[in-house]
Amino acid sequence: MRVAVYMRISSKTQKTRSQRREIERYLANNGYGEALWFIDEGVSGAVMDRPALDDLKRAIFLGEVDSVVVYSLDRLARSAVEGMTLLADWLKRGVRLVVLNMQIDFAGDVGQMVASLLLHVAQMERNRIRERQAAGIAAAKAAGRSWGGRKPGSGRKADPKRVSDLRNRGLT
Repeated sequence: MRVAVYMRISSKTQKTRSQRREIERYLANNGYGEALWFIDEGVSGAVMDRPALDDLKRAIFLGEVDSVVVYSLDRLARSAVEGMTLLADWLKRGVRLVVLNMQIDFAGDVGQMVASLLLHVAQMERNRIRERQAAGIAAAKAAGRSWGGRKPGSGRKADPKRVSDLRNRGLT
């Protein structure tokens, strides 16, 4: 059995350690040898054009992979339609999908139905995130505040008196 692992993190500041640890444990406990690893870092799940995902899809198309392990279904897609399209293609090709945090194997009709439901939940959560973000921005505007991070190169300046006090106490 040729198994592939797909991991995705949304920002460059996030790490894959927790996903990797659980996936490695699953592979070891289920007797899998070497796995092909496909990792997208700093890429939103809202877009389907991702370098590692594209490589994984190519490997599946070429018949190099017959099982895919992911930590969570939302690592693959946040849109129900795109997720179901991806899953339907993989299942049609005989690819088994295992999602660890749900302990679900999506083989067969029941697996497809459950995946459809879960992908719709992921899409709904993505929409709720957008709504909360828009509400926060609107509230900040109404209060006359700005929102978001600092502009690149506009770092905060330390108060010289505060720096002197900290150094006098032996701190940096």
